[in-house]
Amino acid sequence: TPAADSVQDTLTAIAWLSAQPGVKAVSLVGLGVAGIWCLLARAHAPKVKACVVDADRFDADSDEEWAGRFLIPLLRRAGDVRTAVALAAPGRLLLHNTGDAFGTGWMAQLYRTLGSSASLSLNTKQAGAGAIADFVLG
Repeated sequence: TPAADSVQDTLTAIAWLSAQPGVKAVSLVGLGVAGIWCLLARAHAPKVKACVVDADRFDADSDEEWAGRFLIPLLRRAGDVRTAVALAAPGRLLLHNTGDAFGTGWMAQLYRTLGSSASLSLNTKQAGAGAIADFVLG
């Protein structure tokens, strides 16, 4: 599907960048629809330094939203964003623009359990460019 292709393209870009001479670290920043692509790709890229995900006010509990925006067969059965975050933890993750529908309480609990609360930043509002740069560079 186009969404699965976009996640694979993100993984390909990570692999290419990581192989370049002088590149010491790769971070991901996904804005708008690319936010969820980056979160799903991050689950398969353990060497990513930091991941910034614009949730784009996505309702991760809605089958209709998944079908309309991120159709990837069987992704919901595999745990969707919950599995992606669990595989990315305890890596540095900024999840912003969640709005009220994208539940994040379990993420905070996961990072607390792993002793990595400082590696997770959650924001219901959209983060500005300065906050994103500070997180990636921090």
